Amino acid sequence: MKKVTLSNGFECKIDENIINDMRLIDLLAGSKEDGTLYSEVVLMIFGKEQRDRLYKSIATKSGIVPMVNTDGKTYSVTDAVTEVMTAIGPAGKN
Repeated sequence: MKKVTLSNGFECKIDENIINDMRLIDLLAGSKEDGTLYSEVVLMIFGKEQRDRLYKSIATKSGIVPMVNTDGKTYSVTDAVTEVMTAIGPAGKN
């Protein structure tokens, strides 16, 4: 497990081997056509407890958990997944 701190301050522990799991790759590929699969991507990477904490950490004042950053300021679930994948990927291991 690798401790990862995201740019919004959220801390999590991620199994570094997840990046080599074809089920994750399949979900990521499928999510391009079916955006609802992205929820499964997030669950697979973070697990339920960390996913729930992540959602709380990025919820807007109105309670919305943004999937994508549409205004250049709002931290989103996509931002979190991108940061984790970078942190645990080959470049992040150096």
